[in-house]
Amino acid sequence: MGASKQLSNYLKTKIVQHHGLGEGYKKLAQRFKLSVSTVRNIVRKWKTTGTVLVKAWSGRPRKISEKQRRRMVRTVKLNPQTSSKDQQHDLAAEGVTVHRSTIQRTLHKEMLYGRVMRLKPFLRTCHKQSPLSHLHGERRSRNGDIQWAPTNARTLQYQPTGTGNTLGPTRYTVSRVGELGQSFDLFYYHRDDR
Repeated sequence: MGASKQLSNYLKTKIVQHHGLGEGYKKLAQRFKLSVSTVRNIVRKWKTTGTVLVKAWSGRPRKISEKQRRRMVRTVKLNPQTSSKDQQHDLAAEGVTVHRSTIQRTLHKEMLYGRVMRLKPFLRTCHKQSPLSHLHGERRSRNGDIQWAPTNARTLQYQPTGTGNTLGPTRYTVSRVGELGQSFDLFYYHRDDR
């Protein structure tokens, strides 16, 4: 069976004092409403160590108390968009200085993970237009031959279907390419407009 909560140092000292006066384990157990084994262990510890105080156990003490941990979990469950930085400021107001990773680790133990919002906000028109702003003017390659412009009438020519005038390689021609040099000739469309 696991240990229950610790007895106070005052109660342990009283048990040791009454045992020093000659009372037995059974009478002490009845007087203080404890089990006989508990009284025996307290007296035995006092005889061996000379004190009834609890020794410090190994390991670093936790910076976040159980009460603060429960409050953190409750806050995050009520408002999932709470950041670890917000939690850090709340704990700093209580006098506890912890790193954000400590808060995240504590929340991970409770199966609470940071995540991206499910519904993203819609983009405004200024955001939609800014990535395409560089495409408004014509761009030429280094040697000046090829023009890059998506709305340029010279680069995007409309060819009606059925004329047999297709710009660029067809599947048939690509499948019949024998050498690497021939394949580059297929994609280079040179028109002499001078």
